[in-house]
Amino acid sequence: MNVICLLTDTLRRDYVNAYGMERVDTPNLDRFSRQCHVFENSYMSSYPCMPARQDLWTGNFNFLWRGWSPLEYTEIDLAARLRRHQKQTFLVTDHYHLWQAGAGNYHFSFHGVEFIRGQENDNCITDPETEVRWPASKDKLNPNWEKYARNTQVMEEEEAYFTPKVFRAAIDCLTKNKKRDDMFLMIDLFDPHEPFDPPQSYIDRYDPGYEGESVIWPRYGAADKYSEQELKHMRALYSGEISLMDKWFGNMLDRLEQLGMMDNTMIVLTSDHGFLFGEHNWVGKHSQTLYNHICHTPLLVYHPQYTGKRQESLVQMADLYPTILEAMDVPVPEGIHGKSVLPFISGSSAQSDEYRCFGVYGGSVYVTDGEWTYVRRPQQRGPLYWYTDSHFSSWGFGQKVEHEQSQERVSYFREGRFPYGIDAEHSNAANPRVTQAELQARTEVTDIGDYVPLDDELFHNAVDYEQEHNVIDRYPEIKTLMLSRLKQFLINVKAPEEQLVRLGL
Repeated sequence: MNVICLLTDTLRRDYVNAYGMERVDTPNLDRFSRQCHVFENSYMSSYPCMPARQDLWTGNFNFLWRGWSPLEYTEIDLAARLRRHQKQTFLVTDHYHLWQAGAGNYHFSFHGVEFIRGQENDNCITDPETEVRWPASKDKLNPNWEKYARNTQVMEEEEAYFTPKVFRAAIDCLTKNKKRDDMFLMIDLFDPHEPFDPPQSYIDRYDPGYEGESVIWPRYGAADKYSEQELKHMRALYSGEISLMDKWFGNMLDRLEQLGMMDNTMIVLTSDHGFLFGEHNWVGKHSQTLYNHICHTPLLVYHPQYTGKRQESLVQMADLYPTILEAMDVPVPEGIHGKSVLPFISGSSAQSDEYRCFGVYGGSVYVTDGEWTYVRRPQQRGPLYWYTDSHFSSWGFGQKVEHEQSQERVSYFREGRFPYGIDAEHSNAANPRVTQAELQARTEVTDIGDYVPLDDELFHNAVDYEQEHNVIDRYPEIKTLMLSRLKQFLINVKAPEEQLVRLGL
């Protein structure tokens, strides 16, 4: 059995027509989904981009032990485990975080790797003579806009855009390996992540005649800084990215059919998280709460041996690790957090977990059973530790090496961890930020300073999918149940003991 995993970045579930909204023109995704097992209750596990990939690469939840970081060299990642069992592994990607500082080693175990350079903040084109165009005022665009403008100076024909390049490379890989039945191809596609910059013809499908500012790469923050027309155009840019992806995904499906590979290839399509386009008065990710439009993810699985259907089982990103191993007849290691979804696909099991948990390092932890989602806020600032056997920098989302910081951490690294001081969840972002509190806590972290936790939240997804109403005061029995589930989850995954302390459990 071959396996193709198409991991997109920032593909919102409600922009995939298989989930009922029909927002975007995606005929190829539509025909693919009609053959697929469509998972209705797929959720992220660790947030955001690279923590989610660490879950997929290792089958374990990342967010309780560390944040955005490289793979640990003591863990056998997915490609390495497949190689140990004589499977051929390939990676095609424009997701530059895989080789960038702050992650950097996610490609090491693959037999073959093809990088498409220049996405977003990739250190690619440095020519200072390049003319930089500003499609919107600087206060609305990401501060790194100039770098992206240089990287994309030659993008004129559609084939020169990142998504076509990625799929053309994937098609080439499949064509050259068409006789294999032991191949794993990971396609890690950065789109439709911002910058939202598809060819103009795709934008015109959704907002023809627009003449205002084009906020291609929005600065995260309150949505009321943008006009309604700008927000509408932002959604049009995003939709255009998805339609562009759809076209080239369709080209890959056509090639698979021509090569006769649909009969021996399982195809997984998913995403790490979503994005807010004005919902909850926010543009971007990192909203104070990771609402459904961010955490409820699409998951489509095509298996040549089993007729597709809709699946209600609760699943997460970490489940793809054992799923891919099982599909390729590779033993699944004991003790990982992820659980294969193949039993649901084959019909050998209909027993789903009652609930699943997810979150962001140092921040809130979420519990959902599909019908309800409970948000447990940190009840105190500490204790919190960063666990590692390999890397001593604090990566956060900075994606740069701080040498002095790393040297300092080595000096107080004890028993596989170093203390970590954070503002556990400030009012405007889900990603906790490092504070000077760490300087007060070299060898032991306690509850440092005054800390007023944000309010816990409870949402009844069945009647309030947009999660606009916190009903925690109306359903104390549900809160009690969810707290019990959260504590049991932390015990089951052998989470560090201090996680229970900081969450008030």
